[in-house]
Amino acid sequence: MNTFKSLYLETEEYHMLIHQDLRAWVTVIHHSVLDSVEVLMEKLVQDTRLIQRGSKGVLEIW
Repeated sequence: MNTFKSLYLETEEYHMLIHQDLRAWVTVIHHSVLDSVEVLMEKLVQDTRLIQRGSKGVLEIW
């Protein structure tokens, strides 16, 4: 019984690490897109303050 419980806990920790990795990746992509849009807007002489910098959740960038 201990081995099953131990395996279950290891699996849960593994899933948690995957979730953390995905959230970190989404954050990197979010900031990369915002930086790229800001550079493009500056080249087009647009007001970069109009960029909505928030997000609606995982993979739902405005």
